[in-house]
Amino acid sequence: MRLKSASFAWKYAAVGVILGLGSPYGLLAFRILGSLEGGLVEWIKTDFQAMKWIYLYTGAGSVIVFSLFGLLLGRREDSLLMHTRDVEGAAQDMERLSITDGLTRLYTHAYLLKRLDEEFSRAKRYSYSLGCLFIDIDNFKALNDEYGHVFGDLVLSEIAGAINGEVRDSDILGRYGGDEFLAILPQTDAAEASGVAERIRKGVEALRLHAGGAAVIATVSIGIYASDKLPSEAKEIMESADSALHQAKRVGRNRSILVGQ
Repeated sequence: MRLKSASFAWKYAAVGVILGLGSPYGLLAFRILGSLEGGLVEWIKTDFQAMKWIYLYTGAGSVIVFSLFGLLLGRREDSLLMHTRDVEGAAQDMERLSITDGLTRLYTHAYLLKRLDEEFSRAKRYSYSLGCLFIDIDNFKALNDEYGHVFGDLVLSEIAGAINGEVRDSDILGRYGGDEFLAILPQTDAAEASGVAERIRKGVEALRLHAGGAAVIATVSIGIYASDKLPSEAKEIMESADSALHQAKRVGRNRSILVGQ
């Protein structure tokens, strides 16, 4: 889109990348830019090839960030293309950060639920099996209390890495919250899901963490759901896996239990 003045043309690049040209926020941003055009023209006179970041608050607790490039008319189009690519790269970085947990570098809770809905719908449509693992660190609060929150963060980070090393490329792994992780296993039956869970359990148990010179062994308990006879809603899969997780906790921890065992 161009915002025209006597001497300048404006190309708004990032709305199309981040928001979608037809999105309500994209249209709102265009209106905002139109109302600001006079001031922006004055600004660009002192910086022929410039960039501004603009923050659009949605009112729903989220912030849309986009950038605006001003180029003097007659400048080479490849210069604009270069900046547009920079914006696309920045947009991809922002999107990646928005779905990544800052401590564990795994997917966030919200993104996990979105992907679970997607995989659930796909499995329903094509009669695929679908697996889900609910993973919880055993006695994490006690570790935190004894060794401190810095060590607790280390435990979360190291265990996240160990779990990530055992899931398959097709699996979707994230931090569900606190010391809990969720793994979504597309097209996975009960035997395969149990195999993944046991690899995770053994991989975590093999970790050697150190606090004040002492070696600390951490373990996890895992609830497993896997079936091609899916319930009516995706949340029922998580509820079943969570129930199996609590059963694993009750019978002694450091084990994986399949729903229905």
